[in-house]
Amino acid sequence: MDWSPPSPPPRYSKPRPPKNDVPSLPTESYDSGTEIQSIECWVYESLQRVQFEHDAIRKEAIAGWLVEPPPKSYDEKAPVAGLRLICREQKMAMEMPFDDATLKEIHSVLGIPQSYSFLTTRNTGACGRYFAAGENPVFVYNRSNNNGTISSILKYDPIANLTIGYILLGPRISFLSVRESIKSQFPEFSHPLLIPTLMVELTAADLLNELGSIHLRLADVEGQTGYGDWGKEPIAEMGVRDYHRLARLLGMLDCRFSFMEVAVQCAGMMNDFTLQELDRLKEYTNSTRLRQLKGIMNSSCLKQRVELLASNIKHLEMFGAIRKRMQTQQNVLFNLISQQENILNLEIARSSRELAAASRRDSSSMKIIAVITTLFLPGTFISALFAMPLFDWSALTMGGVVTDRFWVYWAVTVPLTLLIIIPLGFYAWYQTRKHKAAVEEVRNTTSIKQV
Repeated sequence: MDWSPPSPPPRYSKPRPPKNDVPSLPTESYDSGTEIQSIECWVYESLQRVQFEHDAIRKEAIAGWLVEPPPKSYDEKAPVAGLRLICREQKMAMEMPFDDATLKEIHSVLGIPQSYSFLTTRNTGACGRYFAAGENPVFVYNRSNNNGTISSILKYDPIANLTIGYILLGPRISFLSVRESIKSQFPEFSHPLLIPTLMVELTAADLLNELGSIHLRLADVEGQTGYGDWGKEPIAEMGVRDYHRLARLLGMLDCRFSFMEVAVQCAGMMNDFTLQELDRLKEYTNSTRLRQLKGIMNSSCLKQRVELLASNIKHLEMFGAIRKRMQTQQNVLFNLISQQENILNLEIARSSRELAAASRRDSSSMKIIAVITTLFLPGTFISALFAMPLFDWSALTMGGVVTDRFWVYWAVTVPLTLLIIIPLGFYAWYQTRKHKAAVEEVRNTTSIKQV
């Protein structure tokens, strides 16, 4: 429990009763593994007297805690402004912050109808205002699941100048930063729309960090390709694989930037709605009451702050010219990859031409060898034939040169030749028929696809 700033006299005439229904221990963990925190801040008639508390709270005690009467000061005076918030950190934006029963109970306390149009805003995101029982406005700032950072639903009682509700923090916004911002600013801006303003400010700061990270990584890609506003040559000679790696990195950055871009638009819509409600607050708040709260709510200063925040968000949309630079780098990488592939194709074509020339040279050599072999083949055959013992060249007459066993040569050679030629011929016929069938099948398949 924090008290800021400390005051010499005691804050209560008697010890404050313990919150039996709000035990701080043991705390419960839910889907995201984070506990639910409660924040309350009370401003008394003297702005130097502020009470600020934060503690863990169990989900069963949330509804009862939100409707507790405001604590009085040590001199039994009611606060002139108050804030009661349930705060929940979420590690993932897609998860549900509470179970259905708890969420319905909280919405019942805040006076929100359980209509389908409202329930779907938990997924799609929306900004709007309801009027709960007693004509108290309820401000709805629901982020979309895929890009928002902070959501809140706040009910404002203009008579008591009391704001109650809950806020959900995205994965990159800490409860500590929210708590410290509320603690330091609520005494000066005791306004129901301070919380949405803080939400958008923290979101804008987070988005600036994310965009800055994307900007640095994109600058690194520009440095490697050599096409950027840095006047640097490429770091080293790069190949197709390096360019493909950069293209994948650029695709990842583009996807990440798309989410950040939508988050900036979401923050801008939230801020526009806050600015709109700052002007409309007087429409549903008693003018006399507004004059009484003028010095506490500090509406004019808060409006200037929201207007400046709107300009900041507009500049976030243009931060670093990231979108155009990404498109430029995508075109550059596409051209570089095409150039590298064209170079590879030219090298392949050059190698193919060299292989073709070598094949032609080899073919010419083989032709010469074949011609020479053909010229000498008859003589070689005759020499081999006449060298057989089937001829007796010592015979006295020509009729005696050919021996009686000459028929054995033809009896063996002719059947053996037929035995080799017939299977080879059958195999060639079979392969030709198989090839024709495959070609016909491909033609038929292609014709069916074209039809």
